[in-house]
Amino acid sequence: MKSRCVRKTPWAWLAALLLATGCEDAEGLSSPTCDDLPAANAEQAFELYAGAWDESDAFERRCRLERSLARDAWAAIDHELLQGQANVIEHLDEQIAEQHADGLWRHMDGPVAMRHAEARSAWTIETDDGTVLGSVEEWLEFDEDGRISRLHRLEGSGEQAPLGDALAAWQRAWNARDATLRTDALTSAVTEDVRFTNLAVDVRGRESLGAEITRQQAAIAGQLELDERVEVFVTVDGRPTVVRVRARMRTSQAGTVHITDYVRLRDGRIERLSGFPSAPR
Repeated sequence: MKSRCVRKTPWAWLAALLLATGCEDAEGLSSPTCDDLPAANAEQAFELYAGAWDESDAFERRCRLERSLARDAWAAIDHELLQGQANVIEHLDEQIAEQHADGLWRHMDGPVAMRHAEARSAWTIETDDGTVLGSVEEWLEFDEDGRISRLHRLEGSGEQAPLGDALAAWQRAWNARDATLRTDALTSAVTEDVRFTNLAVDVRGRESLGAEITRQQAAIAGQLELDERVEVFVTVDGRPTVVRVRARMRTSQAGTVHITDYVRLRDGRIERLSGFPSAPR
């Protein structure tokens, strides 16, 4: 339901307060609140979030965002980290309103990939006449209640940077056949509470990840190759925090599998890495 602001006659002020009508320009009254239920699952949360980008009514737009985002949500957008649902909503709402004012729209480029309480989607930014001005990828994570808890915005091609120590160690860990060398490489590459996902698995913890790498190497006999440079989208204290890197797994059974890895780092090590299949370049 859209918010409406109506001037009250003097006798109606008490009723207005009791009913919490939320007239935005009436001093002393609260702002309109979103009374609709939060998203019940990740699919609904994504639908609400995506729909907010098409919503021109400010109240309905913020309501959609509120219903889709977890209370403790944070977002990596525009080279910074935004903490908390209110801050994320404020930033997104300003962006969407500005985009509409400029006559620009977001259109999904292909289907959304959802798995393991996460999603990857691609968008184009277009004018009213369909002219494409740019591209955006978003990597979302959902909490146990199905709401968006982490939103990573990857707009354009990011800033080019060397592979870095953590990802170089990640590559060594995947290619090491000796258990001790693999463990040493993983210790340099990832946090103790690391989470790794691909099409088939969702692994949490450094020890479990080491066991999963051992299992996969025994099954596919693959060699991991990462590009020498990464695309950096967010830094904290000068350190890359959200990056994208292209990779290839060369196997004897299935040939070369091309992958795009979406990575979040903490204190110089990988705390989250999600690999999605990609087309050869």
